[in-house]
Amino acid sequence: VFKLCKPAQGDGSLLLRAKLALILSLLTGRSVAELTAPCFSQNADQTNIAIEYDDTLSAYVLSVLAGTPTLKTKPKDSKYHVPWTKKLHLVLPRELNDLVKQVKNLGIKTRQLAVEREVRRLIDTIPRELEISLKSIRDVLPRLLYEHSQGDLAVVKAMTNVSGRNYDNLIHYASFEQRQLEKLWSDCLKTINIDIPEYMHSSGERVGSPIGIKTVELQHEIAQIKKRIQSAAEHKDFQALLDHLTLYTVLWINLATAGRGIKQPFPKWISQQGWALIQDKHHQDESTDRYVPLTIALIKQIQILRGLMRMLGDQVEDRVDLSSYAVELCDSYQIEGLGRNWARKLVRSDDNQLPGRFKDAGLGHWIRGRHPWDMLSVFPVSTFKQQWLDVQENLEKQLGFECLESFDC
Repeated sequence: VFKLCKPAQGDGSLLLRAKLALILSLLTGRSVAELTAPCFSQNADQTNIAIEYDDTLSAYVLSVLAGTPTLKTKPKDSKYHVPWTKKLHLVLPRELNDLVKQVKNLGIKTRQLAVEREVRRLIDTIPRELEISLKSIRDVLPRLLYEHSQGDLAVVKAMTNVSGRNYDNLIHYASFEQRQLEKLWSDCLKTINIDIPEYMHSSGERVGSPIGIKTVELQHEIAQIKKRIQSAAEHKDFQALLDHLTLYTVLWINLATAGRGIKQPFPKWISQQGWALIQDKHHQDESTDRYVPLTIALIKQIQILRGLMRMLGDQVEDRVDLSSYAVELCDSYQIEGLGRNWARKLVRSDDNQLPGRFKDAGLGHWIRGRHPWDMLSVFPVSTFKQQWLDVQENLEKQLGFECLESFDC
């Protein structure tokens, strides 16, 4: 593609624009139609494709709008949300400097179908036996991203803004650190021998979902709940002890199951091997039911909470069951600014090496036809269990979850 698109003396404006658009399609995984009129203005915050020269790099920097979810309303500001940006950057290979400069000097700001026709004529000059098409060029980056992210479709969506049912659903939960995604982008292109200079100006902001979870604020909230539990135990305030310990355990279960935090906070069934049946989006055909393994510490905490409820007996208010009590309790103790599906966003966006299919299985986001718990599935259950628990134990440690016991009632 680079050889095909090298500018030649006598190239007209349409051909120059076509050559740049075709190269950008390869580099961004986006359609040529989006790329026929990149913006060269410094005020291009809302422009899909912008290119600006960086003197320190002696190269042009490409900026694209990252894939984001379509939201009905703008998210409210919250101390639990991480800083967010829409932009991703890639330093273009210096060998493109001449082509980019020529297109920039044309001063054309509108898309033209004639440019797309010129691109197709370029493709037609390639020998047919090579089987190279516009689609195959555009699909190079998404395929590389899929491989390097171990099958995470949310990464592909964030980077290329590709549309489709699974892509559009996953991006509601996934956010990625801007600099990490930009590094992945350049690393993928380097594997096909495209020399990408390092971009040095990224921020600590995240892209993808605008509701990424800030762990440091969660750490503080959980620490405060633990202090309330300790104080209630010391003062033998059994009602407060049960309330705060229930809230603490529900938050922990939400994290462990990447739960939606509604209807059934406590799993109805936990196997002797530590697997929990999660039905927080239950359909009669059980197509949305999922299984996740729980850590030993969490299972012990649930047992302690149930034991405390039995032990206190008539010393606390009457209740039907733990889940019903927890739902009512969480309504009154709702943590302001923390959405009930916070754990789904945190687990989906955690900087771990969980393969995309394992994230999908844990959250119930599997692709149609790849149900991990189907009778005929070849899903690697034992590997999933170990890697899911490794991630959970790390998150427990980060947030300060630990088994609380030895209450003198």
